Amino acid sequence: MRSIPIATACTIYHKFFCETNLDAYDPYLIAMSSIYLAGKVEEQHLRTRDIINVSNRYFNPSGEPLELDSRFWELRDSIVQCELLMLRVLRFQVSFQHPHKYLLHYLVSLKNWLNRHSWQRTPVAVTAWALLRDSYHGGLCL
Repeated sequence: MRSIPIATACTIYHKFFCETNLDAYDPYLIAMSSIYLAGKVEEQHLRTRDIINVSNRYFNPSGEPLELDSRFWELRDSIVQCELLMLRVLRFQVSFQHPHKYLLHYLVSLKNWLNRHSWQRTPVAVTAWALLRDSYHGGLCL
């Protein structure tokens, strides 16, 4: 996934739990549904099967991929139903203005302002992108 859909998924996840109680819903199902919904919002289509398989592999590293049996279809239906629930809870407000484009313009301006040697010696761009990416781990993105 690209940066913007991941940022959107994190924002959807955190906004959902700001509106609801953390104990009322399975955070892993909400995370999978957030990724699925963010892919739709940011027009990076993700197959539900891929999201399920990656999640299954993460939680069961030595396990086999899920077969297309009743367990798989129940999980898939849960993700789709959870997506609809999340849309209702968030009042269909799932499009966000992310700071990525502003940071990019700022870094280009900074690079043009500094001399080449200072820019190469100082990891400003790498650090800035890392800080931006890490800000989505908590409620700072809200």
